[in-house]
Amino acid sequence: MSLKLIWLSGWASSGKDTAAEVLCSAGAKRLAFADALKDMVAKKYGFPRQWCDTVEGKATVISEHGATVRALLIRDSFEAKKQDINIFARIVFEKILNEFVNGTKIIVISDWRYPHEYHFVTGATAGIEPITVRIMRPGLEPLADDSEHQLDFWNFNKYIENTVLEEFQNSVAKILH
Repeated sequence: MSLKLIWLSGWASSGKDTAAEVLCSAGAKRLAFADALKDMVAKKYGFPRQWCDTVEGKATVISEHGATVRALLIRDSFEAKKQDINIFARIVFEKILNEFVNGTKIIVISDWRYPHEYHFVTGATAGIEPITVRIMRPGLEPLADDSEHQLDFWNFNKYIENTVLEEFQNSVAKILH
């Protein structure tokens, strides 16, 4: 059995989650590097996990820690990666193996931001052909965060422009063919 491993990259709000939804509706399984971090931070600081998934939730101030959910995510990610740069890549790799064993044929990673994530996972999954996709939304300004630019000069397999929703969804669906 072969496995397609689709890597989605793009600036914040470019359409990565929408693209992942299109691929999942065609049978793909979604994985994300940030999911384990979000689970860990929500549990550690005692707030609802869903706050990590919305702009409003990430802006919520956790008063006893004097920081927003977003700030806690950034801080704890930084601290975890100081101990092991590949901590979240390892978790995703383990999930890829589990999905493969369970018969999953298509996996989409919806939040690829760093070269080391790609190198760790592809180095450990020899024989699986990665499909790298850059999603671009004209007029979108990147956040003032280094993670927004780590893959700006990567040589992607496919580039998809996100302008008109239906055209974008059709372009994403073509990745599978």
